[in-house]
Amino acid sequence: MRALLIALVAANLLLFAWGQGWFARSGSADAVRLQQQVNADKLRIVPPAAATPAPEAASQPGEGEASASPRLPDSPAQPVQPPPPPAAPATAVTAHAPASPASAAAPARVAPAERAPAVAERQACLRWHDLGAADGDRLEALVAARFPELQRSRSVGGKKLWWVHIPPQASRSDAERRVGELRRQGVNELFINEVPGPNRFAISLGVFSSPAAAQKHLDSLRRQGVAQARVSERESAVLGGSFEVRGTQNRVTALRDAVARALPSIKPTVCGSRK
Repeated sequence: MRALLIALVAANLLLFAWGQGWFARSGSADAVRLQQQVNADKLRIVPPAAATPAPEAASQPGEGEASASPRLPDSPAQPVQPPPPPAAPATAVTAHAPASPASAAAPARVAPAERAPAVAERQACLRWHDLGAADGDRLEALVAARFPELQRSRSVGGKKLWWVHIPPQASRSDAERRVGELRRQGVNELFINEVPGPNRFAISLGVFSSPAAAQKHLDSLRRQGVAQARVSERESAVLGGSFEVRGTQNRVTALRDAVARALPSIKPTVCGSRK
């Protein structure tokens, strides 16, 4: 009985020694525990930050907690790295970006100072060559009455003419009334001279290259009852004269059409040409 008790005690001692790892090769209990761990080589121990104390609100880990998965401290000692910049440089984007919403719409509007200036109207020039005194007077009178804005010039030639006419009337209305009387007497080749000067509002009845031809026409008029007609030598009434007008294209064209209706026998040319 006593021997059995001693045997049981010895067995318990051996079992206890074996459980404590006394029979391990390293002779250390920690070595036995390391051998019993799974994937011990993958275990990493991160030491806590010594310079920064743990926050008061953070809970302290218990003494029995394993250090295999420690919680990272809330410390600014390990700042979070900012995300990488975008692939395109910032200057490349801002170089084409508008400075403000107001400036984005600015190119769509054109300031009055930047508008293209109005194109000047085209100019034109006409010239009538080899004018007689009567045609020159009528042409100059037409331009003065209906196209005063046109620039005009007149030159004279070398041969004098004789002018059959009725002396100047007091006003244009008096001249028009006298023209009406002459037309009722059968005189149709006439016009009112409106060129400023001493013969303004005179009624021209014809211009001739010789005094005999002028006198013959005067005698014919008197037989028709025209008593006030007379013949006078025109100091400026010569053959070979010319008349030139300059101005805008539309007004010069309008003058050419008016002259074609009033004086179909004379034809204009472009300035700088004879034909």
